Amino acid sequence: MNERENALHLIMHDEKAQWIPSFAVCLEMVIPTDVIRERPAMDEGNGYDYFECWWEFDPMIMGASPLPGRQPCNDITKWKKQVSFPNPENLDWIRAEEQAAQFDRENKHSMIFWESCPWERLHALIGFQEALEALYEEPEAFKELMQAITDFKVAMVSKIKNTIILISPVSSTTLVTKTLPSCPIKCFRK
Repeated sequence: MNERENALHLIMHDEKAQWIPSFAVCLEMVIPTDVIRERPAMDEGNGYDYFECWWEFDPMIMGASPLPGRQPCNDITKWKKQVSFPNPENLDWIRAEEQAAQFDRENKHSMIFWESCPWERLHALIGFQEALEALYEEPEAFKELMQAITDFKVAMVSKIKNTIILISPVSSTTLVTKTLPSCPIKCFRK
């Protein structure tokens, strides 16, 4: 049984897994920063993402955060005028395709790394405190913007599926939080 097959058995809870799979061994990951531009790449330092959010790189934490006061949307009720979404069809998919072409799809699972969910995108666009306030003070605008963010992510997933062709999309969350707590003890033997 190879790493891919064993991981599938563990995910399926069919009690055929022979060992607890290692995320580093059973998965190959593409991090398409040219496509999923949640923030500038670490080697780029400060900069804008595809939504015109400004990110400040902090070498102490080796990561970037949106800079307060520089969000593109300063009023959630005006988000349709202040927020622009990138068109997935117009993004440069070449590097992601090249990375995915190197995957060992016969022996390992394929995964794309996409770190931000709709909430993270929302507070990058309008600010964290402003996002919390909008949830309470402007619920309709909040829902509309969250739906637009979700619709964008769904369009991206469709494009990712059709472009990179992930044979077995599995997230680290699936492997860690959904399989390990209910994994039979015999999986720990190897």
